Amino acid sequence: MAGKEPHLTAEQAAQITADAMIPYQGDAFMFDYSAGPTGIYSEHKVKQVAWVKHYEKFWIGSNGFCGWRWPMCFTNNSADYKGPTPHAEPRFFNAVTGKNITFADGMELGRKIFTLDRAIWTIQGRHRDMEVFPDYIYNQGSRGALLPMYDDRTQKWSYLTGEGRKLDRARFEEWKTKFYAFEGFNTTSDWPTRKTLEDMGLKKVADVMQSKGKLG
Repeated sequence: MAGKEPHLTAEQAAQITADAMIPYQGDAFMFDYSAGPTGIYSEHKVKQVAWVKHYEKFWIGSNGFCGWRWPMCFTNNSADYKGPTPHAEPRFFNAVTGKNITFADGMELGRKIFTLDRAIWTIQGRHRDMEVFPDYIYNQGSRGALLPMYDDRTQKWSYLTGEGRKLDRARFEEWKTKFYAFEGFNTTSDWPTRKTLEDMGLKKVADVMQSKGKLG
């Protein structure tokens, strides 16, 4: 930070960002980057990762919003530091298309696209066991970056780097199980289930996956 304190406290940054993240808004622990109970291996981080994946699939991938700038959950250009997300995206989309969708509608479409992608990858041979990081992520300590972290012992937020921390293989595997369950995938294989696909109107996709022995 070049000797300068951030404009927002760690708690403020986490909460303002979380408040914009429909449909999981309000859960500041989505931005706890500690290794504690509410941190990177928790259900809170599951929601953050799911939100990012769904946002990317619709608002960025399908609509051309720039991933360098969007989402913009906070900014220095407003008195309360709140950014244009989640209000700007549907305003742009509706103005261009003449439709009247909400931000939540877009996120649900992103979830559907993400699930369809997973179905295609599954048919192509993708399996949970393939979703791992390179060895150096587990074996070498990170250089760290200044991020919000919550200390459950003191119940306080602060900016810390986590320098030297390694990703724990076993805890990451447990986190993957939580993520697949959250997304409605089989937790052993990570393949989408029939219920998940049919709930999204993707029965034909489920039928194809079943015919190939790849249904979760």
